[in-house]
Amino acid sequence: MLDKHFLNKKCEANNCQLRGSRPLRNWNRTEMNWYCEEHFFEYVSIREKKLDAFIKKNRDPEQRKNLSEEELKLYKFFTEESS
Repeated sequence: MLDKHFLNKKCEANNCQLRGSRPLRNWNRTEMNWYCEEHFFEYVSIREKKLDAFIKKNRDPEQRKNLSEEELKLYKFFTEESS
């Protein structure tokens, strides 16, 4: 049985009026967004592309020196790097 809360959430995609959305946290876990079934997988794909770009950009240790403490924690979390 679906929670009524999910049924009342409106999709956050541009100009979408559908309700009954699914929750999706952005990759840096700062906010929760809601998307209808139609837009959910589209936004998952976008999220993954942004995460991949972030990891590739910061693979070089010299580049990582420019990251904030929070961004560095995220990089280490997603790459499982311990140093």
